[in-house]
Amino acid sequence: MDSLDHIEHPVIVYDGDCPLCRALVGSILKRDRGARFRFAAAQSPAGQAIQARRGADAIGEGTLLYIDSDRVLKRSDALLEIARGLGGSARLLAAARILPKRWRDWIYSLIARHRQSLFRRGASAGELETSYPDRFLHNDEEPH
Repeated sequence: MDSLDHIEHPVIVYDGDCPLCRALVGSILKRDRGARFRFAAAQSPAGQAIQARRGADAIGEGTLLYIDSDRVLKRSDALLEIARGLGGSARLLAAARILPKRWRDWIYSLIARHRQSLFRRGASAGELETSYPDRFLHNDEEPH
């Protein structure tokens, strides 16, 4: 069986060059006490392999990906699924699902277009991986 056909831990593929994306990953890591999620920068060999296998392109679409055994979610859908998975106060964000997807994605795109200028600091992708080495996929490692 293809190891991408069954993923035990959802994978979040993010733009490792984006300070907002790295801040989001850092926030998820702190709140994900059950270590539910795994991560891969879209530019990393693992991130590129996952995107190619699932027919997705996070960097090409300037977006975040949430990948589990059944789905590849992008943009606001990915963000809302992550919030739902974190539980607690993060679940409040999941209430935004009542908004039409077109509106949610428009807001997401607006923020994404300006993310480099709005968010300039934060931990590097390497610093995040060093702090949480077991949560990041490396090289061409398959999620499990």
